[in-house]
Amino acid sequence: MIEKRKSNKISDEINIILTTKRLFGFKKMIKFVFALPKVIYYHWNRPAYESIGNCKIMINELEIFLKHVDVRYIDEIIVKQSYTHNEEFFIHPHYTVVDLGAQLGIFTLLAASYAKNGKVFSVEPEKESYQFLCENGSVETIPESHYNS
Repeated sequence: MIEKRKSNKISDEINIILTTKRLFGFKKMIKFVFALPKVIYYHWNRPAYESIGNCKIMINELEIFLKHVDVRYIDEIIVKQSYTHNEEFFIHPHYTVVDLGAQLGIFTLLAASYAKNGKVFSVEPEKESYQFLCENGSVETIPESHYNS
């Protein structure tokens, strides 16, 4: 059973490395790879993600600048659209959206890109993630009145 978990962990990390390259390019991927020993030491991916640095990503034709990146969340929420691929779940331009447990704000940014005439509120109880949430995004692409933390 332990061997299976190890192989799944290695497979997961390889997928994250390849996704990092696909989303942000070769240089960001190399920075991520060199930070992986910290991940092994701390048993947490945050140090490797922090090594990537500032990134930009297109969300619904809006260029969003991210100070804090989590490749897994970006892949799940933005690329694979796991929250919004269902036809019954759609964020209309006038909706008010509340993102509870917003973490770094990836879904908050996605929701704000859809609810252009509405409001998006994000709530994050964990102190460090809340700080990252407040720092993420770009006031130039999403008006401050539109993106509330």
